[in-house]
Parts: sequence; C-alpha cells; structure tokens
Amino acid sequence: SSLLAVIENKANSFLLKRNIGMILQAECYVKLNQNEKAMFKYYDALDLISMDEIDAWERAQKGLLDIINYKR
Repeated sequence: SSLLAVIENKANSFLLKRNIGMILQAECYVKLNQNEKAMFKYYDALDLISMDEIDAWERAQKGLLDIINYKR
C-alpha cells in the first residue's frame, strides 16, 4: 500500500513536470515568433493540466490569450 502511494506520488510529479515542459516549449515558440506552434502547445497543455494546478493553468491560459491578443 505504501509502495503504491510512493509510485502514485512519483507519477503525479512526472505529470506536473510534463505540463510545465509543454508550457516552456510554448514560451520558446513565442520567443522564436512561431506563434502558431506556440498556440497548439499551449492548447495541448491546457487540455492536460488539472484545474488543481492553478499556477500552470493560469500561465498557459495567459500565454494563449496573449497570442490571440485577448483583452480581459
């Protein structure tokens, strides 16, 4: 049982790192002026990020909205 908890915690850690990695990729695409690739990467990240990951969600959402020049 405790081994299962350890494995689950490790898996969740990897998922968060994957999500942050996708956001970082999108941010790199923006810096390279490849906004279409960045949009798809942000969209993919938002599709995978849990609503519990508030910081990652807001970062990806802001990045995507900045590309499409959405004003709140």
